[in-house]
Amino acid sequence: MNAFLNARRLTGWCRILAVMMALWAVLSVAQAALGGSGAGKDLAADFTCYFSAGRLARQGEAAAVYQPDRLSAAEHADRTLPAGGFFPFYYPPPYLLLCLPLALLPYWPALILFLAAGLVPLLLALRRLLPAGVSLLPALAFPGILVTAGTGQNGFFTAACFGWFAVLADTRPWIAGGCLGLLACKPQLAVLAPVALVAAGRWRSLAGAAATFVMLSALSVAVFGLAPWAGFLASAGRASTTITGGMADQTKIQSSFIAVRLLGGGLVLASVVQGVVALAAVVALVRFVRRRPGGRPEGAALAAAALLATPYLADYDLVCLAPPLAFALARGSVTGWGRFDKLLLLGAYLTPLLARGIAGRTSLQLAPVAIAGLLFVLTKEMGSGAYGPSGSRAEPWPSL
Repeated sequence: MNAFLNARRLTGWCRILAVMMALWAVLSVAQAALGGSGAGKDLAADFTCYFSAGRLARQGEAAAVYQPDRLSAAEHADRTLPAGGFFPFYYPPPYLLLCLPLALLPYWPALILFLAAGLVPLLLALRRLLPAGVSLLPALAFPGILVTAGTGQNGFFTAACFGWFAVLADTRPWIAGGCLGLLACKPQLAVLAPVALVAAGRWRSLAGAAATFVMLSALSVAVFGLAPWAGFLASAGRASTTITGGMADQTKIQSSFIAVRLLGGGLVLASVVQGVVALAAVVALVRFVRRRPGGRPEGAALAAAALLATPYLADYDLVCLAPPLAFALARGSVTGWGRFDKLLLLGAYLTPLLARGIAGRTSLQLAPVAIAGLLFVLTKEMGSGAYGPSGSRAEPWPSL
């Protein structure tokens, strides 16, 4: 398998995939601009809630963001949506601080700014994580980039937080912790961060994360008052309903919980399976970071474990696989490859492209399996024999 998945062949596939994604993007943008009914008719539709939330916050009505009727009216005023179309806002009030500047621009320029503000930091982090001599081609061809941009979601920002923590954890621990503190804007992916930092004894990063969270929360109160916090807490029940059955297309959710639900399992069984998977991810992460392997491997493992542990993992969140994949590629090119390492990484790499379609046609949600495979590659023992039979060696990657 390692001989088949060599650097030259994978480079060629990345180039083909990048061209295909670029063509799809151009077609979708053209259809959106011309008002077509094809792939571009819903281009970046999820961004509607961020834009409208920013407009309401700028008008002094931040609490209205958590009132479905008020937010829906704003969304229909800001963009032409189908009758009954609605994009809820389930994020805590600090996220409104990021949405507020969007209200200063028209819709489409605001969307471009929003996506660029997350994608550029992410690509800069990936540039630091990828092996020396490898261009950004594997990152640009990563299907998670297209999925996140196509839905107009915030996955770039989240992935950049994980990526920069990995890059800075050893040299700038306070700033690295601040990157994780920014994940307070997306708490379902932040819950394992304190666990990992405590287990690794990264106290300065923990302090940086806590300080960032406190400052963002205090700033949101200073700017918007306490009413949005009350609205956010009241909306928590609606967010839970969305994942337990209120979402029309559950194939969009990539968690173990939904994997069981798609196969006909009940809420109790799905919750138990999700709990077991989350516990296994936590155990693997804690055992790994306690060995203090370094900021980059710890950050990569944290990102993979966080995706595996949450029951609310949308397809656009899979772009957070980019930092751990970049690190795994860099490590493997130096230390060598285990028998199935490349196959497992390839599965994780293609997951954003294939998982939702496979789930829609077969009711098999394979994303948790792919993420678990990636976490295994990242956290397995690196002692003698960990990368295959004696005599296996690293495969150099050419300059792309």
